[in-house]
Amino acid sequence: MIAVFLLSVLGGLTFIEQEIPGFSPNTTNFHWADIDGDGATDLILRDKVFFQRNGLYDVDHPAPLPAHDEVFEYDVWHGDLYLRLEGRLEVVRWEAHRWRRQMACAVTWPRTATAHSWREYLQQAHPGALESDDALEQEASSACAGHFLHDFDADGTPEIVQPSESGLHIFQRNEETYAEVACLDIFPVPDVDYIDAQALWPPEKRHIAFPIRYAECDFALEGNSITVVARETPSDDVVPYYTTRYTLDTKNEFAVIVDKTEITVSEPLPAYFRPCRLNKDAQIDFIGFDWERSKSSVVGPPVMKTCATVDGGKTIQTRVTRSFGSSGFRQSWGGLRDFVDFDGDGDLDMVTQPTGLFDGGLREMVARALTQRKVKHDVHVYLQDARGRFSDEPDVQARFTLHFEEPLIRWDDTASDYAHGWRVNMMGDFNGDGYRDIVVQERANVLAVYLCKGQKYSRKPDAVIELGACKRAQFGVNDCNGDGLSDILVDLQETEQDMLRYVTFCAREDGK
Repeated sequence: MIAVFLLSVLGGLTFIEQEIPGFSPNTTNFHWADIDGDGATDLILRDKVFFQRNGLYDVDHPAPLPAHDEVFEYDVWHGDLYLRLEGRLEVVRWEAHRWRRQMACAVTWPRTATAHSWREYLQQAHPGALESDDALEQEASSACAGHFLHDFDADGTPEIVQPSESGLHIFQRNEETYAEVACLDIFPVPDVDYIDAQALWPPEKRHIAFPIRYAECDFALEGNSITVVARETPSDDVVPYYTTRYTLDTKNEFAVIVDKTEITVSEPLPAYFRPCRLNKDAQIDFIGFDWERSKSSVVGPPVMKTCATVDGGKTIQTRVTRSFGSSGFRQSWGGLRDFVDFDGDGDLDMVTQPTGLFDGGLREMVARALTQRKVKHDVHVYLQDARGRFSDEPDVQARFTLHFEEPLIRWDDTASDYAHGWRVNMMGDFNGDGYRDIVVQERANVLAVYLCKGQKYSRKPDAVIELGACKRAQFGVNDCNGDGLSDILVDLQETEQDMLRYVTFCAREDGK
């Protein structure tokens, strides 16, 4: 039986409440995949699978993950679980209400990419998490969701990729085994990061300390190509990025086709910029967020610069707002918060969120902090055109009122969450029309959903979710069941002594 609670319907939009143990807006160790082959997306957590039934997860009848006496990393391919264990690989499939092995073979993994590191981490962070039986059907040990499968040659069978200091290792399937067929030297050479201080006295503490070497890069796998983005060591707070696109010969042991290698170098960019994709072209784009205090007043309210470049740094587009620090680089839940595809055209648009906390002069700001428990909050959207240009003025504007439990001078949890950008979320599409809708935590225990209608938002919410009495609530937005409609996940702490409850509100249009 699946326990749910049907919320009231407003404007044809319904939310169904379901508590999913261990699944919250901050959960990153999970996968979504159709495990039982019924066409519905199932949820894989670190030790179990929740199967989806009629748009909700059957939390009363979970399937434990395959159990091993060690922590393992797993990935999913067409419903099969690939388990990367110490010195071996297993592939299992859910059939007839149990896990059945499809393949098991010995594999020599790269030294710096072994599952042993996961085991050491969990032993330190979660003592006792490794206790389990050997049988597949017994309770599973903790598993780590990974992304190591990719089909370079488009034959329907994935290759396994593992990065290490020596390069990117590619393992290919040959009948009933996987073997390493290539190690591509495509990553930047590690530099000396630092050397530990060495004691000279007393003599018995003298030793030879090897320097710590460090290298950082981003890489993406796309078809039979690999894109690597790396930057030089920052100098004078600016740094160029090097983007190298390698094409692999899938019929020649995945060797790099030298003639097809493309290298581009960006203009020197501020160190706070990061690579990303803002539109549908092949070029790597960059975004950045910089926070400083305004010098135009005595108080010096915070000013946020939201920056983007789609031409390698030749032109930097910047929008400046009075706002707190951005959470724009937080990508674990569906994308960048400050760059979203507002209208569904495939290009990310820029979003800024000015706050009304700093409106007026010094007297008004002080009075507001001492007495008021609410603030005006704006959302501005700058659409990206076909040339990669963002509008000079906002194409879409919306204003909301947020309430706090205490006057702002007390700086309680609701004020802290607001300062971190966690009380307004524009990453969802709750009715499937392709436009981004907005969720506002208007009060500590009230979430209001505003649907986008003709690039406008109504003054009244289209749906309201009341969380009841609670000390603190934090939420995230994503399509949790794969039905094309976004859902809302909430971390709910009802009292100071209570543990967190993880509640999901699944969207239903027109009461479906």
